[in-house]
Amino acid sequence: QVAPLETYNSLINEKNLNDLNVIDFNDDISIINQDYPIEIWLYENNKYYYDLPNLGSGIGTWSHSEGQLLLNNDHLIESIGLRIDMDYQLFFNGEEKTYLEFSDRFGKQNLEVKPTR
Repeated sequence: QVAPLETYNSLINEKNLNDLNVIDFNDDISIINQDYPIEIWLYENNKYYYDLPNLGSGIGTWSHSEGQLLLNNDHLIESIGLRIDMDYQLFFNGEEKTYLEFSDRFGKQNLEVKPTR
């Protein structure tokens, strides 16, 4: 479903992500899929924080294009010295559910994500 940027307002925290030391993620809205697992916090200044319990965490940038949020980060898996360019598309389907689409070593993934606080 093609969605204007305003459609995503309920998922975007109304503050900037600049310094991880002053952000209390427990107070902020995130989108999560426990089964994969992945959790993402979106911020007004087009940055996001992500946590992949199996791979680590970090900061990326997001933009809006053709009704989707496009998320990108350059993730370093320190234990093996591997840098991965991670690209995600966040979108709503026609049933008002939110999905995160990306490719991993198993191929294309389409995960339903739920907002949480």
